[in-house]
Amino acid sequence: MSNTKHTPTPWAAGGSVIEREGETIAQAFRMTGCPIDQPVVNAAFIVRAVNSHDQLVAALREAIEIIQAIDQTDNTCDARIDVSEFRAALAAAEAA
Repeated sequence: MSNTKHTPTPWAAGGSVIEREGETIAQAFRMTGCPIDQPVVNAAFIVRAVNSHDQLVAALREAIEIIQAIDQTDNTCDARIDVSEFRAALAAAEAA
């Protein structure tokens, strides 16, 4: 994969077209047999995911730190919280 970075956010959906500041980034198309509005729904979902990505990654990082801090300081808790799934999700979200 190249070192090219993705188009900066926020992105917007105008129907099935995904854009930023009036410039088209991508367009969702209808697959055979799918509902007629599927491209519009997919474009909106892509935009929500892209625009919330950085905030969700930051929140997950913070949650991991908080859980680990609690686990290290709370001696009354017999069960430790396993953050391995959190770490796996974070790694997937940050994969290039």
